[in-house]
Amino acid sequence: MAVEPERALTTGDLRARVQARCPELASLSPSPVERWELPDGPLWVKRDDLLGEGGTKVRKLQAELPAARARGEKVLTFGHLDSNHALATARFGAKLGIPVELRLLGREAQDPVRAGVFRAAAPTRLHRTALGLAVGTGWRLLTARLRGERLRRFPPGGTTPASTAAVALAVAELVEQFDDRREQVPENWVVAVGSGGTLAGLLAGARALGLAVRVQGVAASSRWIGSRRVSQLANQALQLLGLESRLPSGEVAIAWDQFGEGHARPTEQSAGIVREMSELGHEVDPIFNAKALAWLAVHARPGERWLFWDTGVTVR
Repeated sequence: MAVEPERALTTGDLRARVQARCPELASLSPSPVERWELPDGPLWVKRDDLLGEGGTKVRKLQAELPAARARGEKVLTFGHLDSNHALATARFGAKLGIPVELRLLGREAQDPVRAGVFRAAAPTRLHRTALGLAVGTGWRLLTARLRGERLRRFPPGGTTPASTAAVALAVAELVEQFDDRREQVPENWVVAVGSGGTLAGLLAGARALGLAVRVQGVAASSRWIGSRRVSQLANQALQLLGLESRLPSGEVAIAWDQFGEGHARPTEQSAGIVREMSELGHEVDPIFNAKALAWLAVHARPGERWLFWDTGVTVR
């Protein structure tokens, strides 16, 4: 007998499944959807930058940190000295009463002001090399285990199956917002890619709901995040939500032409986008989102409808 294909979820079904895993997400208000009138035509924008400090990372933190608090865990996370994730985690953890420790790659002389901001937020150790960061982090986790401490490793970008599912929930939120406007969801989406969790969550959400959309990622930060890793994250989220559908890595689109010299290194086009958007009254994060918009400015074709997912990641 033929097996009936898995049916797409409704937005209500998807919400129920995600919130069953991450109940604290029910308290998070939706970020607005706006239509920006730009010189090259209109652009729909999902304003996750208005969620609070860290933008889309708020969704991820809301999915993970309350669970750590319920288990009585401390949290250890890491990144570069300019890491938005690490600072947002420390500050969000403080609000929830969760002890957070930070391990960062960088030197005090690089940016003493930024180092001071981190130390004011949480206990912080700086490491001069990536090897030193890896060894220091590993040693701290080992000693915690030997001492019987409940110390949870929270990966870069806050990217876990649960936090990816939290981003998938945002897709249901988006669909309902367009339904309220009596508008069709744009067929083309663009989002900056750092750790890959946001792109994976959008792909998982679109797949769970059966949306016929193209989600274009634009590499902005890491050379090590590719289509295989993103599909793995999306599939872990789908599995967490009890869905059999899987996303092949060949369906993950990541563009590299705005990567430039890497993290926090603007391209000529992304720097120009920051200036142009500022003149139009829109503040754009220069590290991630400007690169996504720079890619869009080159590749969008007349008549196409695009949605830009503004992750709003800058944390000062």
